[in-house]
Amino acid sequence: MDFNDSYSNSFNNSQGGFLNTDEQPAQVITKRVSKPVSVGMLSWCKHYLSSDNNSMDADNSDGNKFSDAVIKYEDMEITNVVFSGFVKDLSIEEGFNTYRIDDGTGTFDVRRYKGDTNAITNDDEENYGEEDPEQQNDNKKKLESIDNAFRKKDLVRVSGAVKLSGRNINLNYSNIKKIDSYNEYLDTLLEAAQQYAISKSLLNEYGQPKTNDSSSNGKTGSNDESKLFLDSSQPVHERITHFMRTVRNQFSDGEGVPKRLIMENLSLDREAFESAVDHLAGQGIIYESSNEHLELSI
Repeated sequence: MDFNDSYSNSFNNSQGGFLNTDEQPAQVITKRVSKPVSVGMLSWCKHYLSSDNNSMDADNSDGNKFSDAVIKYEDMEITNVVFSGFVKDLSIEEGFNTYRIDDGTGTFDVRRYKGDTNAITNDDEENYGEEDPEQQNDNKKKLESIDNAFRKKDLVRVSGAVKLSGRNINLNYSNIKKIDSYNEYLDTLLEAAQQYAISKSLLNEYGQPKTNDSSSNGKTGSNDESKLFLDSSQPVHERITHFMRTVRNQFSDGEGVPKRLIMENLSLDREAFESAVDHLAGQGIIYESSNEHLELSI
């Protein structure tokens, strides 16, 4: 597959991975860096930049002035993002693979770098002696593993840092993960719409409808799930469930909600926490997505 030169020349990151960014506390929850978006949102931003090319040319012919500019989808700031979709096309090359991701709202090209391949290609003429055959075989298997990791029609989740390069929008420090559930793909699109609604102040920061102050005399209703986890009279396992439902849209990168965060916000000791988690897991309500994270099953 031949990609457009604007895609081929626009990538400037030399390695994969995540940005080293600290989690920032916000009230009683910690918001993660990655924000759910749709590919259509990224395409809109790119189209908006292209339509504004006259002012860009007037200010700076090479566009470097805009490399650190804030990218926005209307009122929603886009920095580090996550989106899901199908691998529509792919290109296997020497130093990297390019995957064209389609989420139904548009397509976006993502590069996955393979790292240092000098030992694999054996191009170093100053090497003394032959390369260890076992090491050479290991390197070959590593490359084959990377090249065969994804295929057309695979459903994947992509995360990374959005950055301007000239008039293109690229995804730096990208990470691609295969997902098996079609629901995860749909959830990402719904969460993207939710983030947009939050940016428009149509929903509160928890992604829930705002309380009408005039009808409640300035008080939040007692059935507001974003507050129920604070009610110490509720059973611990119910408080944990309420909290995870409240913050789940802030943890959309697939890892789940950190156990430490739950214990801190609910003021639970480890024994009470683990007992409640065992109860919820036994009911099939939650599961451990990792040693330190929990995820809702329903």
